[in-house]
Amino acid sequence: MSSTTRLTVFGAVSPSSIEGEGRNEVDIENKVSILYSNNEGNGLDTNTTTNDSNNKKMEMGDEKDVSLQRLKELGVDFNYFFHDEAHTIDEYRPHCEKHCPEGRVCKNLFCKDKKKKKEMVLIVALAETDVSISVVQNFLKLKNLRMASADTLKATMGLKGGAVTPLGLINDTEQLVNVFLDKDMVDAGETHPLCVHPTAGNHCTITIKTDALTTYITSTQHQYYVVDFATGNITGPF
Repeated sequence: MSSTTRLTVFGAVSPSSIEGEGRNEVDIENKVSILYSNNEGNGLDTNTTTNDSNNKKMEMGDEKDVSLQRLKELGVDFNYFFHDEAHTIDEYRPHCEKHCPEGRVCKNLFCKDKKKKKEMVLIVALAETDVSISVVQNFLKLKNLRMASADTLKATMGLKGGAVTPLGLINDTEQLVNVFLDKDMVDAGETHPLCVHPTAGNHCTITIKTDALTTYITSTQHQYYVVDFATGNITGPF
């Protein structure tokens, strides 16, 4: 590493690697403070990756990301990286494979009962898990569980469509959402990082293991169940 290159929260950067004239490593670190609303400009003491187009997004200013703040407060291990917006698993997977090859891509299903309007469910599973909503529906003794509208998602978890994440539970201050975690994901997350979005949106990813994720969920005052979709067995709440 040359004398002009510095290891920052965005990785190793030098003035020549930053887009635009007059840029320096301090500019890059200051962009993290926008996401964290941290006036001291201190970023995470975790590894991160990014690119110039993502730096522009940081310059434009993400609103304060309460999920990252909470993870930091909890002191759990996690990393994060930036990428182009990904609205589907097919769009999302290449970013995860590039930045975290050992990571396991996760999907999220946010559901609501058509008749019992206060009954809402978040299912978090590995992308490849064959999720049966009926398993959860029967467990909760519901009959009309289906994907919730974008308006319900926004009102309940403060998220937009295509950016659903278990980290959004922090915004469900009334604990209206029933949380179900895929057993295969829980097991995989013991040894591999799980890829999920922060509440900031689907242009960045948090990589986090199961213990840290469940610690986060518990910190939001939510209980969770673990579902084996292969057998239909559900354990919990935890």
